[in-house]
Amino acid sequence: MTQEQELAKLRRDLAEAKRKARQYENRVTVLTNNQRDKERRERTRRLIEHGAILESVLPVKDMDGEEIKALLRQISSLPVVSKLLEPYEKDEGRETGYSK
Repeated sequence: MTQEQELAKLRRDLAEAKRKARQYENRVTVLTNNQRDKERRERTRRLIEHGAILESVLPVKDMDGEEIKALLRQISSLPVVSKLLEPYEKDEGRETGYSK
């Protein structure tokens, strides 16, 4: 094989490798976007379900977001409610902002 033939083969190999690299990068992008979409749909579903539960338990249909937040903060600051929420604060591993 001459040097020109070897050089041409190496260039073809390089072009093929670049094409495959682009395919893999595109596949990663597609999978990442699919995962984000799945997480967004799950969160949306959870928020809708929680909102429906909240409306079925408390008379909040005519309240705006700030009024609901204030009501929930008042409820969560009650000692009996704070005690009930303790296991969830530990399980979540994050600060919930509930008063004790």
